[in-house]
Amino acid sequence: YPAIVREEQLATEPEQHEEVKTEPESDIVEIPATEAEAVEIISEEVTHKPDMNAIRRDVLNFVATAENGGGLTALGKMLDEKYGKGVLKEMGFASMRKLAAEVKGIVIKSNKLYIDEAFAKQTEEIEQFVIDYANSEGKRSVRALGMQLKKNFDGFDYRDYGFDRFTDFINAIDGVKADRYHVNSVKEK
Repeated sequence: YPAIVREEQLATEPEQHEEVKTEPESDIVEIPATEAEAVEIISEEVTHKPDMNAIRRDVLNFVATAENGGGLTALGKMLDEKYGKGVLKEMGFASMRKLAAEVKGIVIKSNKLYIDEAFAKQTEEIEQFVIDYANSEGKRSVRALGMQLKKNFDGFDYRDYGFDRFTDFINAIDGVKADRYHVNSVKEK
């Protein structure tokens, strides 16, 4: 399948935080009675509500890498491991099937998930268009590329691939690099 569909989450620079020292409000510190309570407290702090674009990207990646279609149960387990139990409720879905049905390009057959052939074909065409654009002569602006994609591919929306920003979508394509303003070809060495 196309690289955009297989794309893992983009690596981001770790945020820099200042260390703030605070005095405890009291000398008594409550310690969890059991290991399970401690794990529950930690998981409550760590898990956060994922955004729908991250879920789309995870579902597309899961299906693209699964052999013979990805199962709804396996997708549920993967999302639970990544985002914590109850991710469906947090996102407002009654079932894994309903969540998967919201992801453009996914087809559900007998509780198995597949990439729609037309979606995969259009994705390959979009990737090739972006690569050709990046290799073209002259100025190659991100804005102009976005307009060309919308003009040439009816209904194109980078968010369908699970990206919050257009430049993240472009950077997911092998051999292309985009900054805020320009698109360039990346030659492999």
